Formats: sequence, structure tokens, C-alpha cells
Amino acid sequence: MDTKTDVVPLTREDVSAAAALSATFGWPHRQEDWALMLRIGAGLKIQRDGALAGTVMWWPLGADAATLGMVMVPKHLQGQGGGTRLMQAALAANTGKTLRLNATPEGMALYQGAGFRDVGVICQNQGIARGTGETSDAVLAGRYVASQIMQFDQRVTGLQRSHILETLVTVSDVAISTDASGELAGYALCRAFGMGRVIGPVVASDTLTAKALIALFLDRYTGQFLRIDTPAMHGLSPWLAAHGLIEVEPATAMRIGADDLPPAFALASQALG
Repeated sequence: MDTKTDVVPLTREDVSAAAALSATFGWPHRQEDWALMLRIGAGLKIQRDGALAGTVMWWPLGADAATLGMVMVPKHLQGQGGGTRLMQAALAANTGKTLRLNATPEGMALYQGAGFRDVGVICQNQGIARGTGETSDAVLAGRYVASQIMQFDQRVTGLQRSHILETLVTVSDVAISTDASGELAGYALCRAFGMGRVIGPVVASDTLTAKALIALFLDRYTGQFLRIDTPAMHGLSPWLAAHGLIEVEPATAMRIGADDLPPAFALASQALG
């Protein structure tokens, strides 16, 4: 009997199967994490005889750019062209856009074949947080700062992701830092994710401000599992390791149509960028 495979939209009904598939790769994403990603993005799946057999997702950054992620095909089906089909379909859905993704070593060949270029390294630090004991001007803030955060984020990063941040602030602790004039100088979010919590994005005017924002969460969640994904160019990994978040397997930042490195001090997550 012939096996029937189709590339069709990924929906909320696929969350359970998608979480189960990502777990086979050792990825930490819970069903809640998949549901959140679907709220703020879109995706496709390979359906093989009615069962989920691969995924790809993307998150628009305005009309001209997008981030791709969550590209996976079951290990026993790899080498059969499923990953290529998904990537071609995702590229077709985002024709003409600047595309960003953060690649694991396993996916490099697929992405290079699709035209993505290596532009830098993303450090992944995680572990049981140890308090910093550092004095910080950062403070927890309410949701009323959401509009200021979105304006600040676009000004500093150049990314049009208000629709993403609008959702993330509703499920996150929000930390902010202000300058001497009371203007926003940085913000950081921290939300439930995977084995514990993820810190990100972190967007700030300078490294000291970024560290102060991150330190607030290291102190607040001392003794708990935290994860953070930071561009290597910012040099935060050794400092994070000193506070319990050791560096594990890095990712490679890749692009189609741009050469920029991530401007934020921490990503929203490795997938979301």
C-alpha cells in the first residue's frame, strides 16, 4: 500500500504530537510552548498517512522579514526528502523576505542547501541559577510598560515584532531599567519554558544594563532552572556560567538576504530569535 504524504498547515490540534516529536530530539518544548509559538506565528507539517511526520514554523517581522524555526523530521524518516520539502514550502510562503534562523549542527546542511549563510554564533546557557548578589537598578514592572517596550525594541533592534512582544509580555515577568532622565534603557522578559524558565528577549542600551536586567532574574529564581540564548559577540556566556548557567551546545545564526547579527543581548528563544 502506498504511503500518502502531504504538506499542510500546522494547527493547534497538532500541539501534542509536535511536542512528542520535539522530545525525541531532546528539545525541551512543552505543549504550552508549542501553543504559544503557534499563537504568534505560523507553520506547516508533513502529514504521513494522517500522522505528523515533520514541522517547520515562522514568525513574521513586519512585511519584509521573518524568523524560521522548529524544523524537524522524525529520525527514522530522515534522508527521504521531508526536510527539503518543508524548507521549500516555508521559503515559498516567505518569498522575497529577509529570513533568519538559528541552526543546530544537524540542520546545517539543509539550511546551507536552501541558501542560508552563517553570520555568527548563539550561546546557549542553562542550569540551576545562583544569585549574583550584585546591586541592580533594574526593577520588575507591570504590563503598563508594554507599549514603551515595543517602541524601545523596534528602535534598538530594528525589528518589527510588536505582535510577538504583545503576547510575550502577558505570559512573562517584565524587568525594566531606566536612565537618569527616566527614559527606558532596557528591558528583559522571563517566562515558563521547557524544564524551567527562559530569560529573553533582553534588549538594552549597553552591556551593564543588560547584565543588571539578567541579574534580577538570576536573583529572583535562584535555585531554579533557567535558560538564556545570547549572541556570542556580547561575551555574556562566562558571566552566566559563573552564576550557574553553563554553556551547552551553541547554535549558528544564519540568514538569507542580510548579514546582521542578532542586535539583542538575549533572544526570545533559540527558535523565535
